[in-house]
Amino acid sequence: MYQLIYSLNKKKVKRILVINETDQEISSPKIEQQYPKATIVHYDENNFTALNNYHSFDILVFNFCQLHWVKDFLAQKLSIDLETEETNYHLELTKQHQSNPTKGLGYIKVIRNSSILFFVFFFGYSLSTLIPIENVNDFVVQIPNEFYIMLAVGFFAQLVDGALGLGYGMTSAAAMMSMGIKLPAISGSIHTAEMFSSAVSGYSHYRFGNVNKKMLVWLAIPGVVGAVLGSLFVIYIGEEYEYYAYPFVALYLALIAIRLFALAFKKKVVRKKIKKLSFLGFSGGFFDAFGGGGWGPIVTSTLLTKGRNSKYVIGTVSLAEFFVTFAATMTFFTSLGVEYWYIVLGLIIGGMIAAPFAAKLAGKLPQKIAYILVALLVIISSIRIIIKMV
Repeated sequence: MYQLIYSLNKKKVKRILVINETDQEISSPKIEQQYPKATIVHYDENNFTALNNYHSFDILVFNFCQLHWVKDFLAQKLSIDLETEETNYHLELTKQHQSNPTKGLGYIKVIRNSSILFFVFFFGYSLSTLIPIENVNDFVVQIPNEFYIMLAVGFFAQLVDGALGLGYGMTSAAAMMSMGIKLPAISGSIHTAEMFSSAVSGYSHYRFGNVNKKMLVWLAIPGVVGAVLGSLFVIYIGEEYEYYAYPFVALYLALIAIRLFALAFKKKVVRKKIKKLSFLGFSGGFFDAFGGGGWGPIVTSTLLTKGRNSKYVIGTVSLAEFFVTFAATMTFFTSLGVEYWYIVLGLIIGGMIAAPFAAKLAGKLPQKIAYILVALLVIISSIRIIIKMV
């Protein structure tokens, strides 16, 4: 655990604001000893009063594990860029030790893992007595090879989504288009796989109070309408004009990737009033259904670049995404049926396998580098598709 001290006032120190990366309150003995008479306020995620009035504090103290978390926090919530700050601001980086509450509890993990292994072994043995091994072999042989490719696609897309908080649909669509899969199957499969993850994510955000209900209505309802129209549109052109539609969808994905480039190099976040929120939801839903991805890069990034609070933006957009993906999935299901079940199943299982690794990856890779790498990957894939089809 590290500590960054950001001094706003060098002369008199009366009030200090302590901001922790984790929910656990961490003491700052050095600060307390140096400024014994100062009032120390700990930032609480559920109370933004102290954060909104941060100018009234003389020192900001950050306890964190990753330096880029502090940079993102300052840039998004306080519109402060550490890399371009004037030299009269005092920056100090020190190492802060934190006790490990799980130390000495390793035997519990051993018992837990042993129990899981025993259960898996017992379940597998019981299943083998009910289902002959020959039937299992016949079933495995009948599984299309594309299923295993979709496992890899779902795994990689989930890693990207874990690192950036967006990009699952965009990376999946680019990979599936490179394989020559039909456009309706691409979008339908991605939205079916995303529907489950967005339901869990949206419910979690709702439980923790991260949802702005007014914003949710203005995003979800137009988003559902846009998703239905976008799904019907891609089904129609996918059947009638697929050869001509492929380059346009590839170009759309390339434009979304270029937007990621712009986000990576954006310096300051200025809070602006958001106009036509319903149009943002509609366009996000339409293009997301049309291209297989884009809800996050279009809606989330637009709201964040307008200076909205990242906590409520991510929570509200995640819950709205469930309604959008559900509407798109139902539209594709009623029109196409379950012909491409192996694609959906491969994406879901691949994403489930990658989920623990994606959670560990979150916050480890600097956001700027991650944006650039994913954008380059999608742009190169899109250019290859366009050249191939022209």
